[in-house]
Amino acid sequence: MAAAHSIGSPEFDCNRAEDASVRFVHMTNRKLKLGAICCGTVAVLLGLVALGVEFGSDWSTFIPDIIIGVVGAAIIGVLISTSDRRMQEQRERLSDRRIAYNALLDALSDLRSFSMYAERASDKLPVLVTRMIQLAETVDSQVFAVWLEAERQLCLSATMKVTELSAPLDPESTVDEHIAAVKPLMEWIGEFANNIRYWQLGKLTEPEMAEQAKRIETLLRARNQWRSSPLPWRKEFDTQSDSKVPTE
Repeated sequence: MAAAHSIGSPEFDCNRAEDASVRFVHMTNRKLKLGAICCGTVAVLLGLVALGVEFGSDWSTFIPDIIIGVVGAAIIGVLISTSDRRMQEQRERLSDRRIAYNALLDALSDLRSFSMYAERASDKLPVLVTRMIQLAETVDSQVFAVWLEAERQLCLSATMKVTELSAPLDPESTVDEHIAAVKPLMEWIGEFANNIRYWQLGKLTEPEMAEQAKRIETLLRARNQWRSSPLPWRKEFDTQSDSKVPTE
């Protein structure tokens, strides 16, 4: 199984360094484009002036034409620069999302491969939670963040159940007993991994994520395991979405 890339690890730093180099290249290209536009504008103006001198143009109309040409070229340059900057920001956003998504999958694989005798499942959760937060920060969607928070709490519930079931086990326990002990967490990992892949493919919609988050909350409240003091942004989201999301 692939290991999760912790903050400060060579793998994580390598991804960040690669992303930074890509951004530098794009920024350099944008500056070169802007410089080319400016040089081209100056060259055109000098050419027009030379033509005016060559053919004895009426300067009373020639100067206003030059001004109009300069303004037009400036407007075109601004539009091109703005469009290029927006495209660059979108590429950077997608690059950050790709890195965070892959890191989350690595964390899930690492959690799946834990050994109940060498470590506790809860020891793996900080890395997984960090990867969830990093992914949520690359997505402009409160619904997505709320869904990940619900999944985080469901994962914690499953981990607590694994700890409870594995407590009486020892090296002499049967394979079936070991499998039964880790089953709640393995089921959550499998379902969440499938859902996050569906989301990455654009097949998991915001209404579906909101409905899933509500179902998880209802389930955990029934177990008295839901956090009773939501964060301010959660309260704001609930106020805005109460009329849109069906309650159970």
